[in-house]
Amino acid sequence: MNKLTSHQRKLVYLVGMGLLFIPVITLGFPAAQSRKQAGGVLAQMRQANDLGESTLGNVDPSSATMNLVLLGLRGPAACMLWVQMDKQKDAKDWAGMRATTESIIKLQPHFQKVWQFHAWNLAYNVSVEWDSVKDRYFWVKEGAKFYRKGSLRNDKYPELFWYYSDTIGKKIGRSDEWRQFRRYFRVDPDTERFSPNGVPGPDTELNPNNEDNYAVSARWFTETNRIMDTYGKEQHIMDKSLFRSYPGRSMIDHASSLQKEGHFDEETREIWAKAFLEWKNVYGQETWKPAPQIDIHLAWTKEEIQEFVKNSPLPEGYKGGKKQYEIDLRSWVGRYQNMTNFRYWHDKCYSEQQKNTVQAHKELYDALAALASGDTQEAERLAYTGLQKYEKVIGDAIAGAGLRDDDLAIEEGMLGILTWRSALELGNKPIPNDFPLRNMWLAHQNRLKEIEAEFKRRISPTRNN
Repeated sequence: MNKLTSHQRKLVYLVGMGLLFIPVITLGFPAAQSRKQAGGVLAQMRQANDLGESTLGNVDPSSATMNLVLLGLRGPAACMLWVQMDKQKDAKDWAGMRATTESIIKLQPHFQKVWQFHAWNLAYNVSVEWDSVKDRYFWVKEGAKFYRKGSLRNDKYPELFWYYSDTIGKKIGRSDEWRQFRRYFRVDPDTERFSPNGVPGPDTELNPNNEDNYAVSARWFTETNRIMDTYGKEQHIMDKSLFRSYPGRSMIDHASSLQKEGHFDEETREIWAKAFLEWKNVYGQETWKPAPQIDIHLAWTKEEIQEFVKNSPLPEGYKGGKKQYEIDLRSWVGRYQNMTNFRYWHDKCYSEQQKNTVQAHKELYDALAALASGDTQEAERLAYTGLQKYEKVIGDAIAGAGLRDDDLAIEEGMLGILTWRSALELGNKPIPNDFPLRNMWLAHQNRLKEIEAEFKRRISPTRNN
Protein backbone atom coordinates (compact mmCIF):
# COMPACT_ATOMS: atom_id res chain seq x y z
CA MET A 1 0.00 0.00 0.00
CA ASN A 2 2.95 2.34 0.76
CA LYS A 3 4.15 1.90 -2.83
CA LEU A 4 0.89 3.30 -4.19
CA THR A 5 0.63 6.90 -5.04
CA SER A 6 -1.78 9.16 -3.22
CA HIS A 7 -4.15 9.09 -6.17
CA GLN A 8 -4.07 5.27 -6.34
CA ARG A 9 -4.76 4.95 -2.60
CA LYS A 10 -7.79 7.20 -2.96
CA LEU A 11 -9.09 4.97 -5.73
CA VAL A 12 -8.60 1.86 -3.56
CA TYR A 13 -10.43 3.51 -0.66
CA LEU A 14 -13.25 4.53 -2.99
CA VAL A 15 -13.61 1.00 -4.37
CA GLY A 16 -13.54 -0.41 -0.83
CA MET A 17 -16.24 1.98 0.26
CA GLY A 18 -18.34 0.98 -2.73
CA LEU A 19 -17.96 -2.69 -1.88
CA LEU A 20 -18.99 -2.03 1.72
CA PHE A 21 -22.14 -0.31 0.52
CA ILE A 22 -23.34 -3.56 -1.09
CA PRO A 23 -24.07 -5.41 2.22
CA VAL A 24 -25.37 -2.19 3.77
CA ILE A 25 -27.87 -1.75 0.94
CA THR A 26 -28.73 -5.48 0.97
CA LEU A 27 -29.43 -5.42 4.69
CA GLY A 28 -30.95 -2.00 5.13
CA PHE A 29 -32.76 -1.16 1.91
CA PRO A 30 -36.20 0.16 2.95
CA ALA A 31 -39.41 -1.50 1.84
CA ALA A 32 -41.29 0.29 -0.91
CA GLN A 33 -44.98 1.08 -0.77
CA SER A 34 -45.57 -1.56 -3.43
CA ARG A 35 -45.77 -5.10 -2.08
CA LYS A 36 -43.69 -6.27 -5.04
CA GLN A 37 -40.62 -4.63 -3.49
CA ALA A 38 -40.09 -6.11 -0.04
CA GLY A 39 -36.92 -4.14 0.65
CA GLY A 40 -33.70 -5.33 2.26
CA VAL A 41 -33.14 -8.18 4.72
CA LEU A 42 -33.91 -6.03 7.78
CA ALA A 43 -37.06 -4.62 6.17
CA GLN A 44 -38.24 -8.15 5.36
CA MET A 45 -37.55 -9.26 8.94
CA ARG A 46 -39.47 -6.27 10.30
CA GLN A 47 -42.40 -7.13 8.06
CA ALA A 48 -42.30 -10.86 8.91
CA ASN A 49 -42.25 -10.14 12.66
CA ASP A 50 -44.61 -7.16 12.47
CA LEU A 51 -42.06 -4.83 14.05
CA GLY A 52 -42.24 -1.87 11.70
CA GLU A 53 -43.71 1.40 12.93
CA SER A 54 -45.65 3.38 10.37
CA THR A 55 -46.23 6.51 12.47
CA LEU A 56 -44.59 8.60 15.15
CA GLY A 57 -47.79 8.64 17.14
CA ASN A 58 -50.45 11.30 17.39
CA VAL A 59 -48.17 13.69 19.29
CA ASP A 60 -48.41 17.48 19.47
CA PRO A 61 -45.74 18.70 16.97
CA SER A 62 -44.76 21.59 19.26
CA SER A 63 -44.43 19.53 22.41
CA ALA A 64 -41.35 18.28 24.22
CA THR A 65 -42.62 14.76 23.56
CA MET A 66 -42.27 15.27 19.80
CA ASN A 67 -38.69 16.46 20.26
CA LEU A 68 -37.89 13.19 22.01
CA VAL A 69 -39.63 11.15 19.30
CA LEU A 70 -37.69 12.88 16.53
CA LEU A 71 -34.44 12.12 18.37
CA GLY A 72 -35.39 8.40 18.46
CA LEU A 73 -36.21 8.44 22.16
CA ARG A 74 -39.58 6.69 22.00
CA GLY A 75 -39.27 5.29 25.53
CA PRO A 76 -38.84 8.65 27.32
CA ALA A 77 -41.52 10.16 25.08
CA ALA A 78 -43.96 7.40 26.05
CA CYS A 79 -43.12 7.92 29.75
CA MET A 80 -43.97 11.62 29.44
CA LEU A 81 -47.30 10.69 27.88
CA TRP A 82 -48.02 8.22 30.70
CA VAL A 83 -47.50 11.00 33.24
CA GLN A 84 -49.77 13.26 31.21
CA MET A 85 -52.44 10.53 31.02
CA ASP A 86 -52.39 10.04 34.81
CA LYS A 87 -52.93 13.77 35.33
CA GLN A 88 -55.83 13.74 32.87
CA LYS A 89 -57.34 10.76 34.67
CA ASP A 90 -57.14 12.53 38.04
CA ALA A 91 -58.75 15.61 36.48
CA LYS A 92 -61.44 13.37 34.91
CA ASP A 93 -60.51 14.67 31.46
CA TRP A 94 -61.74 11.50 29.78
CA ALA A 95 -61.52 12.77 26.19
CA GLY A 96 -57.97 14.02 26.72
CA MET A 97 -56.99 10.79 28.47
CA ARG A 98 -58.39 8.75 25.58
CA ALA A 99 -56.39 10.79 23.03
CA THR A 100 -53.19 10.50 25.08
CA THR A 101 -53.70 6.76 25.38
CA GLU A 102 -53.94 6.52 21.59
CA SER A 103 -50.59 8.32 21.33
CA ILE A 104 -48.97 5.93 23.81
CA ILE A 105 -50.04 2.80 21.97
CA LYS A 106 -48.80 4.23 18.68
CA LEU A 107 -45.40 4.78 20.25
CA GLN A 108 -45.33 1.35 21.95
CA PRO A 109 -47.52 -0.93 19.79
CA HIS A 110 -45.63 -4.14 20.59
CA PHE A 111 -45.37 -3.69 24.34
CA GLN A 112 -48.35 -5.80 25.42
CA LYS A 113 -48.48 -4.41 28.94
CA VAL A 114 -49.34 -1.00 27.46
CA TRP A 115 -52.44 -2.41 25.79
CA GLN A 116 -53.34 -4.46 28.86
CA PHE A 117 -53.00 -1.54 31.28
CA HIS A 118 -54.95 0.98 29.22
CA ALA A 119 -57.71 -1.42 28.21
CA TRP A 120 -58.18 -2.50 31.84
CA ASN A 121 -58.12 1.14 32.91
CA LEU A 122 -60.93 2.04 30.53
CA ALA A 123 -63.11 -1.02 31.18
CA TYR A 124 -62.71 -1.27 34.95
CA ASN A 125 -61.49 2.07 36.36
CA VAL A 126 -62.94 4.75 34.08
CA SER A 127 -66.29 2.99 33.68
CA VAL A 128 -67.09 3.11 37.41
CA GLU A 129 -66.60 6.87 37.48
CA TRP A 130 -69.89 7.34 35.64
CA ASP A 131 -73.34 7.32 37.23
CA SER A 132 -75.36 6.24 34.21
CA VAL A 133 -75.28 2.51 33.41
CA LYS A 134 -75.26 3.39 29.71
CA ASP A 135 -72.15 5.52 30.17
CA ARG A 136 -70.48 2.76 32.16
CA TYR A 137 -71.24 0.30 29.38
CA PHE A 138 -69.72 2.69 26.82
CA TRP A 139 -66.38 2.69 28.66
CA VAL A 140 -66.47 -1.07 29.17
CA LYS A 141 -66.81 -1.33 25.41
CA GLU A 142 -63.94 1.09 24.90
CA GLY A 143 -61.73 -1.13 27.07
CA ALA A 144 -62.77 -4.24 25.15
CA LYS A 145 -62.06 -2.51 21.84
CA PHE A 146 -58.61 -1.55 23.10
CA TYR A 147 -57.89 -5.19 23.88
CA ARG A 148 -59.16 -6.13 20.42
CA LYS A 149 -56.99 -3.54 18.68
CA GLY A 150 -53.96 -4.67 20.68
CA SER A 151 -54.56 -8.33 19.88
CA LEU A 152 -54.71 -7.57 16.15
CA ARG A 153 -51.45 -5.59 16.43
CA ASN A 154 -49.82 -8.52 18.28
CA ASP A 155 -51.66 -11.34 16.56
CA LYS A 156 -49.13 -14.11 17.25
CA TYR A 157 -49.42 -13.82 21.03
CA PRO A 158 -52.37 -15.20 23.02
CA GLU A 159 -52.49 -12.90 26.08
CA LEU A 160 -54.39 -9.94 24.63
CA PHE A 161 -56.83 -12.27 22.88
CA TRP A 162 -57.51 -13.88 26.28
CA TYR A 163 -58.07 -10.51 27.98
CA TYR A 164 -60.41 -9.43 25.20
CA SER A 165 -62.42 -12.65 25.54
CA ASP A 166 -62.48 -12.32 29.33
CA THR A 167 -63.77 -8.73 29.17
CA ILE A 168 -66.55 -9.65 26.75
CA GLY A 169 -67.52 -12.53 29.00
CA LYS A 170 -67.02 -11.74 32.67
CA LYS A 171 -66.90 -7.94 32.75
CA ILE A 172 -70.20 -7.74 30.89
CA GLY A 173 -71.67 -10.88 32.45
CA ARG A 174 -70.65 -10.51 36.11
CA SER A 175 -70.61 -6.78 36.89
CA ASP A 176 -73.14 -5.36 39.33
CA GLU A 177 -74.93 -4.08 36.22
CA TRP A 178 -74.77 -7.47 34.48
CA ARG A 179 -78.47 -7.57 33.64
CA GLN A 180 -78.31 -4.26 31.80
CA PHE A 181 -74.89 -4.94 30.27
CA ARG A 182 -76.04 -8.27 28.84
CA ARG A 183 -79.09 -6.58 27.29
CA TYR A 184 -76.95 -3.76 25.91
CA PHE A 185 -74.62 -6.28 24.28
CA ARG A 186 -77.56 -7.42 22.15
CA VAL A 187 -79.30 -4.05 21.85
CA ASP A 188 -76.82 -1.20 22.23
CA PRO A 189 -78.21 1.92 23.95
CA ASP A 190 -76.50 4.05 21.30
CA THR A 191 -79.03 2.87 18.72
CA GLU A 192 -78.59 5.77 16.30
CA ARG A 193 -74.88 5.08 15.95
CA PHE A 194 -75.07 1.33 15.35
CA SER A 195 -78.50 1.09 13.75
CA PRO A 196 -78.67 3.53 10.83
CA ASN A 197 -82.06 2.14 9.85
CA GLY A 198 -83.45 2.79 13.31
CA VAL A 199 -83.69 -0.94 14.10
CA PRO A 200 -82.23 -1.64 17.58
CA GLY A 201 -79.16 -3.83 17.47
CA PRO A 202 -75.68 -4.48 18.89
CA ASP A 203 -72.38 -2.65 18.48
CA THR A 204 -71.28 -4.66 15.46
CA GLU A 205 -67.59 -4.08 16.19
CA LEU A 206 -67.96 -6.33 19.26
CA ASN A 207 -71.00 -8.39 18.35
CA PRO A 208 -71.41 -8.61 14.56
CA ASN A 209 -73.78 -11.60 14.67
CA ASN A 210 -75.99 -10.39 17.56
CA GLU A 211 -75.08 -13.22 19.94
CA ASP A 212 -75.00 -13.61 23.72
CA ASN A 213 -71.86 -12.08 25.23
CA TYR A 214 -70.73 -15.47 26.58
CA ALA A 215 -71.17 -17.09 23.15
CA VAL A 216 -68.88 -14.43 21.66
CA SER A 217 -66.46 -14.88 24.56
CA ALA A 218 -66.32 -18.66 24.08
CA ARG A 219 -65.54 -18.27 20.39
CA TRP A 220 -62.68 -15.85 21.11
CA PHE A 221 -61.29 -18.11 23.83
CA THR A 222 -61.25 -20.89 21.23
CA GLU A 223 -59.39 -18.54 18.88
CA THR A 224 -56.95 -17.76 21.70
CA ASN A 225 -56.11 -21.46 22.04
CA ARG A 226 -55.75 -21.77 18.26
CA ILE A 227 -53.24 -18.89 18.20
CA MET A 228 -51.24 -20.58 20.95
CA ASP A 229 -51.21 -23.83 18.96
CA THR A 230 -50.38 -22.14 15.64
CA TYR A 231 -47.48 -19.96 16.76
CA GLY A 232 -46.26 -21.89 19.79
CA LYS A 233 -46.22 -18.77 21.96
CA GLU A 234 -46.67 -19.25 25.70
CA GLN A 235 -48.78 -17.01 27.92
CA HIS A 236 -47.96 -15.67 31.37
CA ILE A 237 -51.43 -15.18 32.87
CA MET A 238 -52.01 -18.50 34.63
CA ASP A 239 -51.13 -22.17 34.49
CA LYS A 240 -51.61 -23.48 30.97
CA SER A 241 -54.03 -26.20 32.07
CA LEU A 242 -56.34 -23.48 33.43
CA PHE A 243 -55.74 -21.12 30.51
CA ARG A 244 -56.92 -23.71 27.99
CA SER A 245 -60.18 -24.37 29.85
CA TYR A 246 -61.88 -21.07 29.08
CA PRO A 247 -63.89 -21.98 25.96
CA GLY A 248 -65.74 -24.52 28.09
CA ARG A 249 -65.96 -22.19 31.07
CA SER A 250 -67.59 -19.51 28.91
CA MET A 251 -70.19 -21.99 27.71
CA ILE A 252 -70.91 -22.90 31.33
CA ASP A 253 -71.25 -19.20 32.23
CA HIS A 254 -73.58 -18.75 29.25
CA ALA A 255 -75.98 -21.46 30.42
CA SER A 256 -75.76 -20.33 34.07
CA SER A 257 -76.59 -16.73 33.13
CA LEU A 258 -79.61 -17.80 31.12
CA GLN A 259 -80.88 -19.71 34.14
CA LYS A 260 -80.33 -16.68 36.41
CA GLU A 261 -82.49 -14.72 33.99
CA GLY A 262 -85.25 -17.33 34.16
CA HIS A 263 -84.65 -19.17 30.88
CA PHE A 264 -85.22 -22.87 31.43
CA ASP A 265 -85.94 -23.97 27.90
CA GLU A 266 -84.45 -26.35 25.37
CA GLU A 267 -81.93 -23.73 24.24
CA THR A 268 -80.43 -23.52 27.74
CA ARG A 269 -80.30 -27.29 28.04
CA GLU A 270 -78.53 -27.53 24.67
CA ILE A 271 -75.90 -25.03 25.81
CA TRP A 272 -75.26 -27.18 28.89
CA ALA A 273 -74.93 -30.20 26.57
CA LYS A 274 -72.52 -28.30 24.32
CA ALA A 275 -70.48 -27.23 27.36
CA PHE A 276 -70.34 -30.85 28.51
CA LEU A 277 -68.98 -32.03 25.15
CA GLU A 278 -66.44 -29.19 25.03
CA TRP A 279 -65.30 -29.95 28.57
CA LYS A 280 -65.08 -33.71 28.18
CA ASN A 281 -64.15 -34.29 24.53
CA VAL A 282 -62.06 -31.22 23.68
CA TYR A 283 -60.48 -29.82 26.83
CA GLY A 284 -60.58 -33.19 28.58
CA GLN A 285 -58.69 -34.90 25.73
CA GLU A 286 -55.82 -32.42 25.52
CA THR A 287 -52.47 -33.99 26.35
CA TRP A 288 -50.49 -32.73 29.34
CA LYS A 289 -46.94 -33.68 30.20
CA PRO A 290 -46.48 -32.99 33.92
CA ALA A 291 -43.29 -35.06 34.21
CA PRO A 292 -40.80 -36.87 31.93
CA GLN A 293 -42.29 -40.01 30.34
CA ILE A 294 -45.76 -39.03 31.67
CA ASP A 295 -48.57 -37.96 29.32
CA ILE A 296 -52.09 -37.57 30.70
CA HIS A 297 -55.62 -36.50 29.74
CA LEU A 298 -57.88 -34.74 32.23
CA ALA A 299 -60.93 -36.76 31.20
CA TRP A 300 -59.31 -40.07 32.13
CA THR A 301 -61.19 -42.15 34.68
CA LYS A 302 -59.63 -44.80 36.88
CA GLU A 303 -60.85 -47.50 34.52
CA GLU A 304 -59.54 -45.70 31.43
CA ILE A 305 -56.10 -45.35 33.02
CA GLN A 306 -56.05 -49.07 33.80
CA GLU A 307 -57.04 -49.89 30.20
CA PHE A 308 -54.41 -47.52 28.79
CA VAL A 309 -51.61 -49.01 30.90
CA LYS A 310 -52.71 -52.55 30.03
CA ASN A 311 -52.65 -51.95 26.26
CA SER A 312 -49.67 -49.58 25.96
CA PRO A 313 -45.92 -50.20 26.19
CA LEU A 314 -44.01 -48.40 28.91
CA PRO A 315 -42.53 -45.09 27.74
CA GLU A 316 -38.89 -45.24 26.68
CA GLY A 317 -36.67 -44.38 29.62
CA TYR A 318 -39.35 -45.03 32.28
CA LYS A 319 -37.71 -46.76 35.25
CA GLY A 320 -40.74 -48.36 36.92
CA GLY A 321 -42.98 -51.26 36.03
CA LYS A 322 -46.56 -51.12 34.77
CA LYS A 323 -48.02 -51.04 38.26
CA GLN A 324 -45.93 -48.00 39.16
CA TYR A 325 -46.76 -46.43 35.80
CA GLU A 326 -50.48 -46.74 36.58
CA ILE A 327 -49.93 -45.23 40.04
CA ASP A 328 -48.01 -42.30 38.54
CA LEU A 329 -50.69 -41.65 35.91
CA ARG A 330 -53.49 -41.75 38.46
CA SER A 331 -51.57 -39.43 40.76
CA TRP A 332 -50.92 -36.83 38.07
CA VAL A 333 -54.44 -37.00 36.65
CA GLY A 334 -55.81 -36.48 40.16
CA ARG A 335 -53.56 -33.48 40.76
CA TYR A 336 -54.51 -31.82 37.48
CA GLN A 337 -58.19 -32.57 37.96
CA ASN A 338 -58.07 -30.97 41.41
CA MET A 339 -56.18 -27.92 40.13
CA THR A 340 -58.63 -27.32 37.27
CA ASN A 341 -61.72 -28.53 39.18
CA PHE A 342 -62.23 -30.74 36.16
CA ARG A 343 -64.42 -33.42 37.73
CA TYR A 344 -66.75 -30.88 39.35
CA TRP A 345 -67.46 -29.04 36.10
CA HIS A 346 -67.73 -32.33 34.22
CA ASP A 347 -70.41 -33.61 36.59
CA LYS A 348 -72.11 -30.20 36.80
CA CYS A 349 -72.52 -29.98 33.01
CA TYR A 350 -73.79 -33.54 32.88
CA SER A 351 -76.35 -32.88 35.61
CA GLU A 352 -77.60 -29.59 34.24
CA GLN A 353 -78.37 -30.93 30.78
CA GLN A 354 -80.84 -33.47 32.18
CA LYS A 355 -84.47 -32.54 31.47
CA ASN A 356 -85.56 -33.26 35.03
CA THR A 357 -82.90 -30.86 36.37
CA VAL A 358 -84.04 -28.09 34.03
CA GLN A 359 -87.67 -28.63 35.04
CA ALA A 360 -86.78 -28.54 38.74
CA HIS A 361 -84.93 -25.24 38.23
CA LYS A 362 -87.90 -23.78 36.39
CA GLU A 363 -90.48 -24.74 39.00
CA LEU A 364 -88.41 -23.38 41.91
CA TYR A 365 -87.75 -20.15 39.99
CA ASP A 366 -91.43 -19.73 39.11
CA ALA A 367 -92.43 -20.49 42.71
CA LEU A 368 -90.35 -17.55 43.96
CA ALA A 369 -91.91 -15.31 41.32
CA ALA A 370 -95.40 -16.45 42.31
CA LEU A 371 -94.71 -15.74 45.98
CA ALA A 372 -93.34 -12.28 45.14
CA SER A 373 -96.54 -11.53 43.21
CA GLY A 374 -98.74 -12.70 46.10
CA ASP A 375 -100.01 -15.98 44.60
CA THR A 376 -99.31 -18.19 47.63
CA GLN A 377 -101.22 -21.23 46.37
CA GLU A 378 -99.26 -21.36 43.12
CA ALA A 379 -96.01 -20.72 45.01
CA GLU A 380 -96.75 -23.61 47.37
CA ARG A 381 -97.58 -25.99 44.51
CA LEU A 382 -94.61 -25.10 42.31
CA ALA A 383 -92.13 -25.08 45.20
CA TYR A 384 -93.19 -28.53 46.41
CA THR A 385 -93.13 -30.19 42.98
CA GLY A 386 -89.83 -28.47 42.21
CA LEU A 387 -88.33 -29.75 45.47
CA GLN A 388 -89.52 -33.25 44.67
CA LYS A 389 -87.83 -33.17 41.27
CA TYR A 390 -84.66 -31.65 42.75
CA GLU A 391 -84.48 -34.35 45.42
CA LYS A 392 -84.81 -37.00 42.74
CA VAL A 393 -82.03 -35.45 40.63
CA ILE A 394 -79.66 -35.07 43.61
CA GLY A 395 -80.33 -38.65 44.62
CA ASP A 396 -79.37 -39.94 41.17
CA ALA A 397 -76.02 -41.74 41.28
CA ILE A 398 -74.71 -40.02 38.13
CA ALA A 399 -76.66 -36.78 37.62
CA GLY A 400 -76.61 -35.94 41.32
CA ALA A 401 -72.83 -35.92 41.51
CA GLY A 402 -72.65 -32.46 39.99
CA LEU A 403 -75.22 -30.96 42.37
CA ARG A 404 -74.93 -32.75 45.70
CA ASP A 405 -72.14 -30.59 47.15
CA ASP A 406 -72.56 -27.59 44.87
CA ASP A 407 -72.97 -24.34 46.84
CA LEU A 408 -75.34 -22.90 44.24
CA ALA A 409 -77.43 -26.07 44.20
CA ILE A 410 -77.64 -26.03 48.00
CA GLU A 411 -78.66 -22.37 47.94
CA GLU A 412 -81.33 -23.10 45.34
CA GLY A 413 -82.71 -26.02 47.33
CA MET A 414 -82.78 -23.98 50.56
CA LEU A 415 -84.48 -21.08 48.76
CA GLY A 416 -87.06 -23.53 47.43
CA ILE A 417 -87.78 -24.78 50.94
CA LEU A 418 -88.08 -21.21 52.25
CA THR A 419 -90.49 -20.40 49.42
CA TRP A 420 -92.65 -23.43 50.24
CA ARG A 421 -92.63 -22.74 53.99
CA SER A 422 -93.45 -19.05 53.49
CA ALA A 423 -96.35 -19.93 51.19
CA LEU A 424 -97.73 -22.31 53.84
CA GLU A 425 -97.38 -19.71 56.59
CA LEU A 426 -99.10 -17.04 54.52
CA GLY A 427 -101.92 -19.50 53.86
CA ASN A 428 -102.20 -20.32 57.61
CA LYS A 429 -101.23 -23.93 56.96
CA PRO A 430 -99.04 -26.07 59.25
CA ILE A 431 -95.53 -26.98 58.12
CA PRO A 432 -95.11 -30.79 57.92
CA ASN A 433 -92.10 -32.39 59.58
CA ASP A 434 -91.31 -34.41 56.48
CA PHE A 435 -90.70 -32.72 53.12
CA PRO A 436 -88.42 -33.02 50.06
CA LEU A 437 -84.74 -32.10 50.65
CA ARG A 438 -85.24 -32.24 54.43
CA ASN A 439 -81.74 -33.69 54.90
CA MET A 440 -80.24 -30.74 52.98
CA TRP A 441 -82.25 -28.31 55.11
CA LEU A 442 -80.99 -29.81 58.36
CA ALA A 443 -77.39 -30.21 57.17
CA HIS A 444 -77.00 -26.55 56.17
CA GLN A 445 -78.64 -24.61 58.99
CA ASN A 446 -75.37 -22.72 59.37
CA ARG A 447 -76.10 -21.04 56.03
CA LEU A 448 -79.74 -20.26 56.81
CA LYS A 449 -79.21 -16.64 57.85
CA GLU A 450 -77.38 -15.78 54.65
CA ILE A 451 -79.92 -17.63 52.49
CA GLU A 452 -82.85 -15.93 54.26
CA ALA A 453 -81.30 -12.56 53.36
CA GLU A 454 -81.09 -13.64 49.71
CA PHE A 455 -84.68 -14.92 49.87
CA LYS A 456 -85.94 -11.55 51.14
CA ARG A 457 -84.01 -9.75 48.43
CA ARG A 458 -85.50 -11.90 45.69
CA ILE A 459 -89.14 -11.51 46.77
CA SER A 460 -88.78 -7.78 47.40
CA PRO A 461 -90.95 -5.71 45.04
CA THR A 462 -87.99 -3.35 44.56
CA ARG A 463 -85.60 -6.09 43.44
CA ASN A 464 -83.68 -5.63 40.20
CA ASN A 465 -85.33 -7.18 37.20
